[in-house]
Amino acid sequence: MHQKASLFRIIEYSMNNKNIPQLKFKQHEIPSELYDKVLQRVYKERGLLTLKRRLVIFSVSLIISLIAFFPVINLVRAGLAESGFIQFFTLIFSDFEVIKMYWQNFLLILLESLPITGLITLLITSLVFLESINILVHDLRIFRRTNNLLKNN
Repeated sequence: MHQKASLFRIIEYSMNNKNIPQLKFKQHEIPSELYDKVLQRVYKERGLLTLKRRLVIFSVSLIISLIAFFPVINLVRAGLAESGFIQFFTLIFSDFEVIKMYWQNFLLILLESLPITGLITLLITSLVFLESINILVHDLRIFRRTNNLLKNN
């Protein structure tokens, strides 16, 4: 047979030709717990991969919320200045007697002058930031523990 003969032709030739000695392989016993160990390791690796993805996602959301935090604060500050809320609020300290007499109207004026959209945006950004930190710290603890377990095995 020449070098460029296909593998199947070589195998067929060696099966039909009785002069070529057949290769014999030893049969080894496979431990019964090997399958369970392999499956456990696969599940651990799959969980570790999911954990790594979560770490990346929440790290990115933490960075984005931190970057968005400063423009949102400027938005709220500008909204407070435009609406006159700060001037109304300072009346509490300068003219408290008038506010005691007209407290219901004063509370309505304060509520109407609040920049609601800016405050809601600030609240959402703050919650995303804090929740990202919370989940990131939790996942980092799990990742460290799991990584140490995998290295020990």
